[in-house]
Amino acid sequence: MEIHGGEDRAANPPSGSVSEKERMMAAKKISGEFPRGSNTLKPWTSTIIVLFAALVRVLVSLGPYSGQGTPPMYGDYEAQRHWMEITLHTPVLEWYRSTSDNNLSYWGLDYPPLTAYQSLAHAFLINSSCPESLTLFSSRGFESYKSKILMRWTVLSSDILVFFPAAVWFVHVYNKRFGGSGGEWSAPWLLAMILLNPCLILIDHGHFQYNCISLGLTLGAVAAILSGHDFIASALFSLAINHKQIFVALLGVSCTVSERHVISEPELLFIACGWLSPVDGCRRWMVVAFVFASVVVSSIVTSVVYHFSSCCLLFELPLM
Repeated sequence: MEIHGGEDRAANPPSGSVSEKERMMAAKKISGEFPRGSNTLKPWTSTIIVLFAALVRVLVSLGPYSGQGTPPMYGDYEAQRHWMEITLHTPVLEWYRSTSDNNLSYWGLDYPPLTAYQSLAHAFLINSSCPESLTLFSSRGFESYKSKILMRWTVLSSDILVFFPAAVWFVHVYNKRFGGSGGEWSAPWLLAMILLNPCLILIDHGHFQYNCISLGLTLGAVAAILSGHDFIASALFSLAINHKQIFVALLGVSCTVSERHVISEPELLFIACGWLSPVDGCRRWMVVAFVFASVVVSSIVTSVVYHFSSCCLLFELPLM
């Protein structure tokens, strides 16, 4: 009788409530509005979305950039070009120091070291095809169609090599952990919303910046945490902080998510009761400690390198 009563209650849900079957049908109807609506991200579907997202970026990059034709400081395009010029023609110890070759009042390098090395890598590529755009001093405010194409290409290639794979990885992992099998959401829609984010596209490919690198590293760190690769997550998030210091704000969130993923409160009880090996518990806590320590240490190192030249300038100390 109790079993039949339970079946009757399941078959006749209270008024005002939505049954599981109705909810699933509604979800399928919503996902069906997208021709490829599915909670499975197929290779050919993701390829179409990636190609379309790349095309949108190319079209946006054909327009003007920040500060185009507006001396004397121009804009962020000139800042990125100038950082390539400085990292290419000056020693590493002078990148963050005001010298005769590096006037910090003119777009001084104000991002962490990974951005500096990224600028150097791009400088090697551009210098091989358009060296006049990176000549020390005389290239300030340099503008040409060829240099614009090369500079735009560095952003697009960074986006495709860093942010795109991170987005696909994140959607795949998220679908595997939370997607279920009821068509409650659309994996292609999620990937499209990430890759076609108008803010990122307009700022990086219109205004001109490289946010795609730090955002891609951060998104990759989230995917790594969700997939259980905590050491990879710590490395990626450390790189993100060393590319743009603003991601230090996510340090607490990263460590909290990683800790919740590695060990839970019931597991603490299992360890206390002897049901879970203390060695396993300690090993998991060591992962948490490693994630926290690696990110904190990288943040400290970045901060020291970033502000070292300013301290030397303030106190008139010699630079080693």
